[in-house]
Amino acid sequence: RTATARRTRSGLRRHRVIAGLREQLGCDPDEKFTAAGMELATTEVWLSANSVVKRTRGIGKLRTELQFYRDSATLLPARTARVLGSCDSPPAMWLTRLAGEVVAANARLRCPAVFRRAGEVIAAFHEVPFVDADSVSLDDALNLRFDGWYPRFAEVVSSELAAEVGRRWLRRAPTQIAERTRTHRDYSDRNWIWAAAMDEPLGVIDFEQSRPDHPWMDLTRLWERDFYGRPDLRLAFLQGYGLPHDVFRHPDFRTLGLQHSVATIAWATETRDSEYALVGRAALERWLSEA
Repeated sequence: RTATARRTRSGLRRHRVIAGLREQLGCDPDEKFTAAGMELATTEVWLSANSVVKRTRGIGKLRTELQFYRDSATLLPARTARVLGSCDSPPAMWLTRLAGEVVAANARLRCPAVFRRAGEVIAAFHEVPFVDADSVSLDDALNLRFDGWYPRFAEVVSSELAAEVGRRWLRRAPTQIAERTRTHRDYSDRNWIWAAAMDEPLGVIDFEQSRPDHPWMDLTRLWERDFYGRPDLRLAFLQGYGLPHDVFRHPDFRTLGLQHSVATIAWATETRDSEYALVGRAALERWLSEA
């Protein structure tokens, strides 16, 4: 009964999204859309044979993704979707669908060749010349980000753990990489589409968090989840990127990993994503034990 009610709610939301597209853009995606099984805390996705409708629960994420497609998509040396239309109410976009399979959903594709190409692609994206006009330094921005997440983190963990994380953050060294680059900020095999027969086999999706940041932010989620227990994938990715095998011992990466784990635990707990909260806690334990 619960599953049926959930499917009904998803179907109603899909109709509202498509109605919004039709009303605001004068276009009617006449393909038959089905739920993609991605009813997340911030996003819902529906697929047809040729296109995708994506609804975000907040106008900010929609505008961030649209800005990426407008300004940066051609700079990423991988396949990306093309925007067919968007609307503000409800916040949604209509995109072409990339050919291929989601890497995370296919164990056969979670292999060194795919991860090596993913490393090559994001390294090239980071190397595109970029003028950082932000008046706040990267290191100060990381402090502000941590200060924003830490009180929420402290509410959902033990006082002892919160105190230890706070002490570690205060003792951290300033970041050695001082300049921002363009980043994806959710770069993982869940957002890679692989089609071996195409000239460029790798497609990348989901740019709602993309913004200028420390380049290694695009490695934190991989370290947190995808590389764990898979040294072959870690090594292949780093070889593709051109980073040394021990980069995760670098002080900058430890700073990013600590901040990301704190945010993951707070956000996942607040949105009742218990599985992701456990991922964040496991990652935090590894950061603290390996420091």
